[in-house]
Amino acid sequence: MAGLDEIIAKLTKEKKALQEAHQQTLDDLQAEEDKVNTLTKAKTKLEQQVDDVSVKNTLFPLNIKINSYNVQLSIMLTSLSLWL
Repeated sequence: MAGLDEIIAKLTKEKKALQEAHQQTLDDLQAEEDKVNTLTKAKTKLEQQVDDVSVKNTLFPLNIKINSYNVQLSIMLTSLSLWL
């Protein structure tokens, strides 16, 4: 019986070690998932900023052109009012 008790004790010890290793692995996995989530949020934010800058860069020349037309129109109207 003593031999059987030793085997049971050894298996119990191994089981406990495996449970601890499993828990540590789960903790490590959760930490890595948290890192991935943080990086994913940062990536999404950066992509949105890139999109915003891209839109602004697309609209900027158009705004300049519109403002130029507005200035030209204003000059024409002023000139016309001087002639009248």
